[in-house]
Amino acid sequence: MAVMGLNSRQWPEAAMIMVLFTIAELIEAKSLDRARNAIGSLMNLTLKTAMVQLSV
Repeated sequence: MAVMGLNSRQWPEAAMIMVLFTIAELIEAKSLDRARNAIGSLMNLTLKTAMVQLSV
């Protein structure tokens, strides 16, 4: 799409599309980092060992 804008001499629109895509990628990367950190924090709350009690 950005290339089409450059070919038709509409470079401001093409530049804006490129900027918006870059911003979207940054937001996506930040949200993925936050999700990974949240999952890691939840995993740290789990018990490292467990005791199994069998009823005989």
